[in-house]
Order: sequence, then C-alpha cells, then structure tokens
Amino acid sequence: MLKAKTPRLFNLMWPVLGAGIGTNYFKNRANVLDQFLISKGLLTSEPGLKVRPETTQVVRFPEMVGDDYPVPIRFWHGERVNRNGFSDHYPIDVVIDEDD
Repeated sequence: MLKAKTPRLFNLMWPVLGAGIGTNYFKNRANVLDQFLISKGLLTSEPGLKVRPETTQVVRFPEMVGDDYPVPIRFWHGERVNRNGFSDHYPIDVVIDEDD
C-alpha cells in the first residue's frame, strides 16, 4: 500500500504500531493484529459518516491487564477457563460522527 498510486484504504492503527502497545501479545511482544481500515470517504468532510482518527485507541481497562506484563487476562487458555478473564486480544475503539 505504501507504493500504491491510488490507495483505497487507510489504516487507523498505524500510529499504534511501534508505540509498544498491542492488541495481542505473544512471548511478551506487542502485536497489532486488530485493525480499522477505512475508506477516503470517512476521512473527508463530505456529508454522512466521518471518522475521528485521533480517537483511535487500544482499550486496556486495568482489570483486563495481567500482572507480569501487559497481556490481557484470558477467559480461555488451553484446557483452563478463567471466569474472571476476558480475551487474548484487547478491544480497539474509534469514534465515528454522523452529520445531521
């Protein structure tokens, strides 16, 4: 996509890459596996829906984060079930406004 003459999609998660924040962790390494890919129309001021790119974030509530390193506390891990767990991925969030 970096060399595309007419890019079709924009990845809102690019700022997260390299920031040490991940949506998933494997062997204590942050990975951004979850993405928001949007079209040009969501970035422009055309009537309709418009994304606010600056609101893009990985959501990590304190009760979701493990003690050893920032891995999410899993609900399911192998044969074990942790009813206080969540997922092996953190959720991602972005705000999209709708014109009246």
